[in-house]
Amino acid sequence: MVCYMTDSQRPGAPEPAQPRESEPAQPRESGPPESQPPASALEPTVHGFFVQAPIAPLDEDGIVVLSVGTAAFCLASIGLWLAWDRLVAAHDQWWLAVALTGVVLGLLGLLYCWRRRRR
Repeated sequence: MVCYMTDSQRPGAPEPAQPRESEPAQPRESGPPESQPPASALEPTVHGFFVQAPIAPLDEDGIVVLSVGTAAFCLASIGLWLAWDRLVAAHDQWWLAVALTGVVLGLLGLLYCWRRRRR
């Protein structure tokens, strides 16, 4: 959620300047109505002092994030497996266990999100 505070909503902010009557009014864009988004989609949602920008969510089901994270843990597991001798010498075998746990949890999360997406 992206929130921002406009200058006019800030406590103690000066009043916004009123347009002068001598200035000509700016013409509105004309065009077919179907090419312009509905006015409600462009209006921000106001929550007290904060205004929520009208932005669509980037990833609704989380599959991309889980895929990237699972792939990163998979690559880390492969790298740690290749360096197993060094891990044993340094008594850091648990690193491979953590990486494998990340892969397993990522796969479980992907299964859950794929199942949720199908519903």
